[in-house]
Amino acid sequence: MLPIATYFLFELPGEAIALLYVEAISVILLYTVLAMVAKPESQLEEREKVVPAGPIKAIDRQFSERPWNITRWLPPVYPKNLRLVIPTGGLLMVLIIGAGGAVTVPGWGFGRRAGRRGEAGTPMNFFAQFSMFEIPVMAVIGLFIAVVHIFAFYRYYFATGNYRDWTAHMALETQIQYALLYAVMYLAFFFYAVVIFLILGFTLPAIMPGSIARTVVVAVLAGSFILVKRAFERSRFRGEQQPGLSDGSFTANFAPTPPSTEDSG
Repeated sequence: MLPIATYFLFELPGEAIALLYVEAISVILLYTVLAMVAKPESQLEEREKVVPAGPIKAIDRQFSERPWNITRWLPPVYPKNLRLVIPTGGLLMVLIIGAGGAVTVPGWGFGRRAGRRGEAGTPMNFFAQFSMFEIPVMAVIGLFIAVVHIFAFYRYYFATGNYRDWTAHMALETQIQYALLYAVMYLAFFFYAVVIFLILGFTLPAIMPGSIARTVVVAVLAGSFILVKRAFERSRFRGEQQPGLSDGSFTANFAPTPPSTEDSG
């Protein structure tokens, strides 16, 4: 997706940014589901790498590590994992709303430029951007994005039974790493897009018509983004299949840290 990187450069509709929320929230909810059906850990204090938010001690004391079997068709749920799920999920939602507000709401940074088309000087309300899903095409695109994530997640974690080898901490650690690195990737690509726009924007119009020059710039940025995102997602997929990987590679950033032998046993 390219809305955040190109909104200010190519005047894409501000409402298209809402598609990024569909992807981000889908990933958060899926990892949250994984965390709720994964095994709890008893010795979180011994973790070398602890999930930034939590655990909530009140929930830790209230629930045992015994699972709740809702139906025989669904994996058992561990309510004790709420001690990590609630603060981590809350932190990620704050980050998402903050990032979204920065580019859509006046006073939140870039948002001062995000007025509605045809309403000069009128700021875009943060929630108004979601009205785009009233348009059938946009609703279908948003649904498609969510379904793709759900299908891929189900195929890897649940159809294979891999979720049984994970703990809640591993799921949420992976979620935090994914969100932080994703944000860094978007920020880096934004600056890359600015540089490419400045270089090609000044050189191409001198040798070709303006409309063609603009198409070339968009094609270069779109192609670059697709390649970077594909490499990013490939590293994530490979990293999540290798818990404990610590070879210093970029892929190792996505490898969850297994619990100690005593705790997992």
